[in-house]
Formats: sequence, C-alpha cells, structure tokens
Amino acid sequence: MNNTDLKMKVRTLMDKHCNGEGSVRPVDVLLDLGYLKEKDLNAFLSGLVPYLEKVCTANLSKLKTLLDEMSSYAKERGYKESVSAYKHKGKVLRFSKSGSPYIEKKYSARFTSRSQLTRKPSEHSHTTSCRESFH
Repeated sequence: MNNTDLKMKVRTLMDKHCNGEGSVRPVDVLLDLGYLKEKDLNAFLSGLVPYLEKVCTANLSKLKTLLDEMSSYAKERGYKESVSAYKHKGKVLRFSKSGSPYIEKKYSARFTSRSQLTRKPSEHSHTTSCRESFH
C-alpha cells in the first residue's frame, strides 16, 4: 500500500471507530490494517514483548506515516486528543525501540469525537470489546 492509500485508509478507519465506539487509538488502526495481530498486542500488553514496533509487520516509515496522519486528521476533524500510559504490573510499556518521547506520545494517543464528548453518560455504551478492555 502506498502512502496516499495508507492515509486514506487511516482516515476511513478513524471515522469508523469515532462514529462507532466514539474514539480510536493507533493500536485500533494497526489491528484493522493487519499491521498488528491481536495475539501480538496481547503479548505486548502482558509485558512479553520489549516494544510494540517489534511485532508490527509494517516498516518504521509506514508506522510514522500512520501516526502522523492520525494526528493530522484528528486536528482537521476536531477530535480531542488525550494521552495515557500503557502499563503492565506498574511498568510503563514502550512502543518504540528508541523510546523517543515524541513517538511514545503518538502511540499512546486516543482521539475522541466531539459528539462523543457531548453525549450524556446514559447514552454511552457499556459494552466492552476485547480491544477496549486493556486501555
């Protein structure tokens, strides 16, 4: 997939998640694109993988394009960005081999649609998917 196609796919997936679940994270898009397998994500979240990029099938250039496009599109659409650390047994998990704070922040972002933020608590879904159980 070339970068133009990747960017369009990222935008489509972000809208799908934000319109459905109300928010989207890079790991959601990585799973949807097939760049990350559920079993590898679970291994990462269990602390069995030193960093997430190690189990991603896309090269670093594609991953950077994906992360940059997510940030750019979120600003364009007015999605709210929040960042939270991924932890296992109190230890912060790393996403990149370098551990660069800039890259780590991009991977740990969650983008929430403005319409989701204005919904009343009773309107929020109370179901939790496998993907949502680890944030």
